[in-house]
Amino acid sequence: MDGRAGWIAVVAALVLTAGMVGWLLGGGGGDASGDATEAAAGASASESTADPMPARTDEPATTRTPTPDATEEPTDGSTPTGTAALTPEPTSSPTPTPDPTSRPSPEPTAPPAAPPAALVIDFPVDGEIVGSSRINVIGTAPPGSSVTRDVPFWFDDHTTAGDDGLWMMPIELAEGENRLTFRIADDTDTAQVIVVTYRPNP
Repeated sequence: MDGRAGWIAVVAALVLTAGMVGWLLGGGGGDASGDATEAAAGASASESTADPMPARTDEPATTRTPTPDATEEPTDGSTPTGTAALTPEPTSSPTPTPDPTSRPSPEPTAPPAAPPAALVIDFPVDGEIVGSSRINVIGTAPPGSSVTRDVPFWFDDHTTAGDDGLWMMPIELAEGENRLTFRIADDTDTAQVIVVTYRPNP
């Protein structure tokens, strides 16, 4: 308000000065004075009717902070940098393990019979009576071993056991009881003795 009043005073002073100069030059002091007065009054009236200055308020103007958009639409078709989609890395699938080919298991074979550790006579049995003077003595022994018949006062008889351990030896019997002794080679610890009786058929 002080600045506005000062300005009005300056205008009034200028009007009065102009009026006085006109009065001095024109000699019509009364009219010039009246005009100056009217001009000053008009200026004052116009200033008084002018729009008053808005009242000052001590309240600070609130500053409105712009809210950023949550998502920004891309304009060139590219993926926004702020919301870039993460591409999952492909996981390598495990290599399938081939099923083992089933193979038929071989049938277990029976182990070969263990060869006899000593001499055995299967026929004839001890104490048997036969009706023929010529018989075949049959038995078992270690495969490939030599089987010997002990003949008193004469040469011994020999034979060889086969791969399966079987052996056979032909014998001539005397009428009545015959004592037969067999062994493996010259090993007397393996000797087997049987008594066979020969009775001729009537």
